Amino acid sequence: PFHPYRLRVVPKKADTEPEHFILSSKCIMHVNPGTPTERITLGQWERERFQYDTVRKIGFFRKFLLIKAMSRWKRHHSRARMARNREQLLRTGVRFDPSYPDAVLQVRAAVLKVEAVRCLSLPDRCLTVDEFCDLHASQLRAGKAAISNIRIELARVARHLRQRFEADESKAQSEL
Repeated sequence: PFHPYRLRVVPKKADTEPEHFILSSKCIMHVNPGTPTERITLGQWERERFQYDTVRKIGFFRKFLLIKAMSRWKRHHSRARMARNREQLLRTGVRFDPSYPDAVLQVRAAVLKVEAVRCLSLPDRCLTVDEFCDLHASQLRAGKAAISNIRIELARVARHLRQRFEADESKAQSEL
């Protein structure tokens, strides 16, 4: 794992990296071409190393690099999947047709109705257990009935949309 304070000794004659550290009896120098050389005392370096190790023991920072790598992979994977889906939709030729706005509006209205369904709304007074159970059961029945009606309405819209789509497809086929 990444640990910036874990330095390794290399022979003097070895081909050193452009960025390297020089350790003396009093300080550590960080050499990085293109930037000013940094000098830090051994005591300060030890304090920073200890603080780094302490912070790394906190759960969030202990797994930070792994979580960051996984989130980047997930974001890349999601974007790649979205691009594949977009390409597939473009290849199949299914596009939004402006002649179907009524169906889109009906679906939107149904979604708003679903959001408005309440399975439990409590009055401003205290209830006994029996009153609560009765209230909850009646509200649940009403909510189920509302959802069922919305589902029937959406099925009707989908059937109508499918019929229009099939009619348009057969019309396009006959024109070829």
